Parts: sequence; structure tokens; C-alpha cells
Amino acid sequence: LGLMLGLLICLMKMSNFKILKLIGSAYVQILRGTPLLVQVYIIYYGLPQFGIQFPSIGPLSSEFITGAFALSINSSAYVAEILRSGIQAVDKGQMEASRSLGLGYSDTMKFIIIPQAIKNILPALA
Repeated sequence: LGLMLGLLICLMKMSNFKILKLIGSAYVQILRGTPLLVQVYIIYYGLPQFGIQFPSIGPLSSEFITGAFALSINSSAYVAEILRSGIQAVDKGQMEASRSLGLGYSDTMKFIIIPQAIKNILPALA
């Protein structure tokens, strides 16, 4: 869950739309700036005050679901920063070179930038 949400937040932070960039940056700053235990307490004790409760799913208790959710949103903020920094670590000349060869933005990201960024991202995620 944390990896998927982290990817979404990373894309928001790298977006050209100011509102998406602002939301992504605020999400990362708030979640990386507060201790995990405080986040767990807010989710476990604070959300039920607003009528938001996590249900039990099969053998998994609501407490377990709440803890897993808290850990997921916390790790997503860190994963978003790892992904963003890995992508931005690739030299901008790579983007310019691929554009001069006639590749579009999505092809450039898929075939040139992301494969190079993976070598920067994987050690940090391990």
C-alpha cells in the first residue's frame, strides 16, 4: 500500500499543476514531520471521533487494519521522496537528448529516465 500511494504522491509532487504539487508537498511534509506513534494515535483514537472507523475484515481485527493503514501512509511519504529524488537524480541532458531524437515525454520517461532511476531507487527501498 505504501509503495502505490508513494508513487501517486511522487507523481503529484512532480506535476506541473501547482495545486497537485502543493497537496503532495504538504502530505510529505506533514507525515515526515510527525512521529509515527503520533500518527498511529491520531488514526486509532482521533478518526473515530469524526465517525471514521476501520472495520474488521475476516480474521483481521480493526486494530490491525488501523495499524497497517497508519504504517502505509507513513511509509508512502518516505517512498514518495525516494522515488522523486531517484528520478530527479538522472541528468537533465538525458531528457534533452531523447527529445532531440523525437521521443515524446512518456516514451522518454518509460525507456530512458525510469530505467536509469531504478538503480538509484532500489537500494533506498531495500
